Parts: sequence; structure tokens; C-alpha cells
Amino acid sequence: MSSIHDCAKAGDSAAVLRQLENGGDELADQARPSGFTPLHTAAWYGHDDVAAVLLQHGADANRALPNGVAPLFLACRNGHAKVAMLLLGARADLQLERTSDGATALLAAAKHGQTEALGVLLRAGAPIESADRSGGTALLLAAQHSHPGAVEFLLQHGAEPNGATAGRPNALVLAAYKDDVPTIDAFLRAKPKAINVALPNGATALHMAAACGNVAATQRLLSAGANPARCRSDGQTAASLALANGHEICSAAIAEALARVEPPPALSRMGRLKALQHSAAVLARTGPASASVEDAVAASAEDAAQPASLSAASSETASVASSGESSDNERPLGWKKLRAFTLVRSALAPAAGGRNEEASSAGDGGTQPGEAGEAMEALKQQIVRTRPAAAHLTCLTVVRRCSRRRSRLRASSAVRALRR
Repeated sequence: MSSIHDCAKAGDSAAVLRQLENGGDELADQARPSGFTPLHTAAWYGHDDVAAVLLQHGADANRALPNGVAPLFLACRNGHAKVAMLLLGARADLQLERTSDGATALLAAAKHGQTEALGVLLRAGAPIESADRSGGTALLLAAQHSHPGAVEFLLQHGAEPNGATAGRPNALVLAAYKDDVPTIDAFLRAKPKAINVALPNGATALHMAAACGNVAATQRLLSAGANPARCRSDGQTAASLALANGHEICSAAIAEALARVEPPPALSRMGRLKALQHSAAVLARTGPASASVEDAVAASAEDAAQPASLSAASSETASVASSGESSDNERPLGWKKLRAFTLVRSALAPAAGGRNEEASSAGDGGTQPGEAGEAMEALKQQIVRTRPAAAHLTCLTVVRRCSRRRSRLRASSAVRALRR
């Protein structure tokens, strides 16, 4: 004859009832060496009719295994909502914890993406922000284990979107780290305004995605309105993190997003330098004939102070260069504007090649490919020596205007004036 445990495992409620009638109600709590009672077995396999019979005959709904796991934990872990409701009706304790990590039934359901069980527990009064000993809340565990349905459900029922705890990021940052676009989408459907929630160091999900080179997550966050100009507490932007880790596709996507920011972002000193280096690098690869890329990297100068005309700046520069008496910081701002533009143009000259007909007709051959790196280094030093804001904004403004007005001939004339 099969034991009551075997009958519970098979889901045979009639056999379980016969066992209880023949052997007494004490069989309802008979434990195996592992600690499993028939109710644990019914909860694990989701046999709600067996669980109902056992509870009617006095089975303990809070009887725990040696590791602290009660039947409610097992039922919610495996998504058996009907069994969970029966156990809660028998006054199962919502706060019983697994001894190894402090996980409750709510956290088990979230970790395994059991949305229906989550609803049962929350309606019964389970605290949605409860956490295990490592700080993992239900929302964090759902995001960590890539359960977008559970993430959206928890956010809709009041989970804190910026629920970062000690040693753990928030749910959106976790999804960005894993390049988990479905979870990002679920998060943003429930809390679209929480896209820029930040960690204590100022890092957002966009910073994380860019630093890890997660192109899909980066593009999804940008399209949903993530702030591409936001800086961490150390001054790093998402673009600078992507560049530092060699993720050029991510940095280019962020540069294009910067073009759509109105008004232009107020970058930190480090952010300005990184953004300008990235702008020149992108243009060097694509060439000045690519108006869309030029517009993208130039957009952060949209509302900058209007630069002096190139013709006026070239004559001013020629006079300053011939005198040779003024240092970089003592020269007028118009010289700094033209100098910043000239350095970028020098870096772009090899990529432009024969496409720049105006420059070639004016006799400006540009630099050789080997000189592009030197020009970039000179550009970096120039930005460090002079005012970063003025140099960054002015350089990009001039590049934009030269490309939009097809007036590269004027730019070439200015460069020749400077070289004389």
C-alpha cells in the first residue's frame, strides 16, 4: 500500500483521505527524514485538492523544513496560487524566512517570476519592499532573473522603482547591465518617468548600459528619453564611459541623442572634454560630407554664444600669429574659437579626402593620415589649457555651420590664414 506521501505526490486526494481515516489525523503531519510532510509535497506539486484535505484534518500550515522553508514558500516558488490561497486561509505566516538567506514566500515568487502568486501574497498583506539578508527586494530579484512580467506587476502595485539597497543597484540598472531589453520595456511601461533614477554615485541605467557596451539596452533607453548628458558624481557621462571601454557604437548612439537635447546639456569639465574628443573621432571616421553625423555631434552647441564670422576671425588670427606676443589664454576669444575649429578640421582632413572639393580648389591639402592622432592630441591639450566650455561649444558650432551652409571654402581660407 502506498504511503500518504506517495498519494500526496500523485495528487490522489481520495487515497489521502482514506489514509487519514484509517491511520488518524496525525498522518497529516507525518514527516520524511528530509522533513517533508504531505502538505509540503502537495504544495510543491500544486495539488490543491490534496492540500485542502490535509488542512481539513489538521495539517500544520507553518511546519517548516530544517532550512526554514514552509509549504507556502514552496507553493509560491512554483506558482501554485490556489494552494497558496488555501494555506493563507489556514493562517500561514507570510513572514517565515528561509534560514540560509532570509528569503520569504514573496521573494521566492518574484525570483521565479510567479506573477499570480505575487498577487495572492500582496492581497494577503505581504510587504512589497521586504528584502532578504543581501538586500534583494522582490523587484530586484525579478529584474535580476529576467522576469519582465513580474517586474511590471510589482511596479504597478507600488514597488519603489529606485529601490536600490546596500550593495545592489536598482531594477532598471540591473536590466541595463544584463542587456535585458524586455525587462527594460516592462519597467518603462509601468514607470516611464523613472528612466533617469540614479544610484548613490549618480549612475543611471544609461551609464551602465554604455559602460558595458550593451548596444540594444543603450538604444532602447535613449529612445525612451534617458538623459544622455547626465553625469555621475565623478563627472563621467555615459558617452565618456563608453569611450573609455572601447564601445564606439554606444558612444555614437549617445552622441546622436545629444543632438536632440534642448537646451544643450551643461556638461562637467570632464564631460566636455570627452564629448569633444568623441565628436572629432566620429567625424574623422565618417568625413564632413555626412551632414547627419555632423548635426548630431554639433547639437550641444545649439544655444551657445554666436561665434564671430570666419572672415573676421581669420584676419584677427593672422595679426595675432604674426605678432607672436600673446599666449593662448591672453589671445582674444575669437582666436580660441578658430583655433579649436582648426584642430578639428586638421583631424578630419584625411577622412575628407577628395570629397572636399572647395578645400582642394583653394589649395588646402589638409594633413596626412599619420598626423590625425597628433591633431587630436593637440586638440585635447588646447581644451585643457583654454576654457573647456567655450572651446567645446564653439568648435561644434563652427563645424555645424560649415556643413549646413556648404561653405567649406570659407573654412579653408580661415585655416590658410592661420597657417600663415
